[in-house]
Amino acid sequence: MKATSYYYRKYCPPNSLFTANLTPYHKKVLEQVRRERYISATSTPATSLAHMLLLTPVIFGGAATFILGFVFFGRSLKAGYKKFITFMNILGLLVTFGTAIYVYQLFKAGDNNLKFNTVVWASAIIILFYGSTFNLIYSLYPHTFEGIIGKTPLTQFLSFLMLSIGSVSIGESFGVNVADTGVQVLAGIEALFNLYVLSLIVSLVV
Repeated sequence: MKATSYYYRKYCPPNSLFTANLTPYHKKVLEQVRRERYISATSTPATSLAHMLLLTPVIFGGAATFILGFVFFGRSLKAGYKKFITFMNILGLLVTFGTAIYVYQLFKAGDNNLKFNTVVWASAIIILFYGSTFNLIYSLYPHTFEGIIGKTPLTQFLSFLMLSIGSVSIGESFGVNVADTGVQVLAGIEALFNLYVLSLIVSLVV
């Protein structure tokens, strides 16, 4: 039934005599109703699942880096850094790209409230992912960061979580500085997501 009504609305235009007698306000309301019905008809479980699959890297990647960051606290390594940071940069690209596409897909289909909620939700999971990732990198290779960093597993994680929050929101490092070019690339990827989010917020305001 939904499919039938959808194709009827798509290929059978409304009565021109009826719409001609409407005021501009009522035409605008009618167009909004048609758009909402179109979104409702096309928002199937399959498309929702496809959207959620885009978040798979950030969800599982964030969970893994969060746990491993605590597990490897104080267990620094001396070898394998180049391969490790290359892998983390690739993971960061996948996570950021997937989340950006997820935001775009929902952003172009929803109303302003949904758009704002989507941006907030996406920013939150990106903050958690990069905070956990920075924490794991520092736990394994302490030379990658310098500055004011917590001395316990929890305070160390909070230090890098604040770094991630500052990177996404106000560009503040909160006393934690990147001391390695490999991590700078990762921080740059997060900064690109920050610019992307800011552009979406500006589009809501303008």
